[in-house]
Amino acid sequence: MATSYQLLEPYGDRQTVQISSDDYRKFSAAQRNLLNLLKIEELLGVAAESYLEFETIISKAALGYMVLSFDPNDTERFFQEYRNRFDLKILNLLNAFRAHYEQSMSITKLLENACPGLHNSIKNSFSARFDTSQEYRIVDALRNFAQHDTLPLHSLSFGSQHQYAGDRRDEKSAFRNRVAVGLYFSISALVESNKINAKTRKEVEGFGVTLLDATLLIRKYVACVSEVHLELRAATEALLIASAFEIDRAYELAKDNKAKAPVHLELTATDPENLTETTNLKKDLPQTVSYLRTKFLGLAGVSRNFISSEPVWNRSTYQGSDKSLWISK
Repeated sequence: MATSYQLLEPYGDRQTVQISSDDYRKFSAAQRNLLNLLKIEELLGVAAESYLEFETIISKAALGYMVLSFDPNDTERFFQEYRNRFDLKILNLLNAFRAHYEQSMSITKLLENACPGLHNSIKNSFSARFDTSQEYRIVDALRNFAQHDTLPLHSLSFGSQHQYAGDRRDEKSAFRNRVAVGLYFSISALVESNKINAKTRKEVEGFGVTLLDATLLIRKYVACVSEVHLELRAATEALLIASAFEIDRAYELAKDNKAKAPVHLELTATDPENLTETTNLKKDLPQTVSYLRTKFLGLAGVSRNFISSEPVWNRSTYQGSDKSLWISK
């Protein structure tokens, strides 16, 4: 007796439809491929959320500095509390993006039969970012440094500065106040660490300064990873479409002359010893993957972006009567 293959409605009348071994193979492969594509998007989602949390705490810190007061004689405690929060967000980000890299490499291997050359292509794209971007190399090295040497953040700064229209800086000039938060890595700490490879240490030492701007480095690193992820999406778009077609075809076959396709469907294989292997075919999985692939498209541009709440002049908007406030045009 040969192995039999069926499509089974798990609820209701539990109707089954016999299918060929070829259809079983195609439907099973489609489900596996879609789940792997989903995992890749989930990895980016976690990494992106870690970046959003990093940027959010910077904004909150700036707002807190702007409106809250603190004892000037107890600045160390004030800074220490924020230093801990920033270190937490940076550690989360470094680990989340490393998980994205490691697991993406594993998943692209699993997809190699369906997308020949995919693994090496994405691996080479990551390598190209490492070779061409100093920021990518430094932040990539920071993960190992932070896990095995010391917490990554060396120092931070809070400051405010009056900004004037043009070069006028007298007491009658209109102005606005800019609040900024700075995060910094120590070059000497990185150079002296044996948890960072010698080539990167030498490169950093050659900058001729004492600090690295953590925010700019992280933004560029995030942008680089996002660029590779967009390449991965493009390289697997045809696979997504083909896999979605097979799942739709399975549900159409399961209709078996009924007016409507089933809501849920299982793919089963029963061998001669009556042992059954069951796979849930998720009807909405292709749509879920497609939706996730439309998210976080802006990550590739974060190295050039910043968030500002500054007022901007608008001809058609009343912006108050305070003439001492500079509103840029």
